[in-house]
Amino acid sequence: MQTFKVLLLTAMLSASAHADELAGERKLVFQEQHDPNLIALADGSELTVLYGEGDWEAVHGLPPGSELRLGFDSALGTVLALPEGGPRLPVVDDLGDQHPIALATEACLQLKDSTLGMHECLSEAMGRWDLQLNLHYKRLTAGLSEEMLTEVKAAQRAWMAWRDAQFEAFTALSSDRGSL
Repeated sequence: MQTFKVLLLTAMLSASAHADELAGERKLVFQEQHDPNLIALADGSELTVLYGEGDWEAVHGLPPGSELRLGFDSALGTVLALPEGGPRLPVVDDLGDQHPIALATEACLQLKDSTLGMHECLSEAMGRWDLQLNLHYKRLTAGLSEEMLTEVKAAQRAWMAWRDAQFEAFTALSSDRGSL
C-alpha cells in the first residue's frame, strides 16, 4: 500500500510539473491587440484567438514586448499562452509548417528514428490533429440552427469519405515499397 501511495504521489508531482508544457511550443513577442480577436506580434504577423470570460482584458493589459508562447495544449488544442500563468487562448489560424502539432511531430521524429518510433510520433500527431479538428468542429456548429447543422454534417460526412479514400489510396501505393 505504501508503494502505491509513493507511485501516486510521484505521478501527481510529475503531472503538475508538466502541466504548463505545450507541445511544439515556440516563443512569440506581443506587439498589440486589435479588435475583435487579432493579436499583433513583433514580427509583423497576427494571430486570431478566441476570448473567454475576462481574457480580452488580460491581453489588453499586456505591454508591448511581452513574451507569449504558442503551442498545443492536450485539452484546448492550439493555444496562445499569456505570461505568468495567464489564460491560454485558443488559436484559430492556419499556421502551416509552423503549427505546433507539426513542430512537435518533427521534434519527435528527430528523437525516434526507428520505424516503430516514427509510427509512434505519427500516431501521436494524428491524435492531436483529430482533437484539433473536433474542437474546430464544435466551435463551428455551436449555436447553428437545425437546418444549418444538417448541411454542415452532410458536408462533413462527404469530406470524411474523401479523406478515407485518400488515405486508402496512399496506403495502397506505399504498401509494396517497404518502410522507407
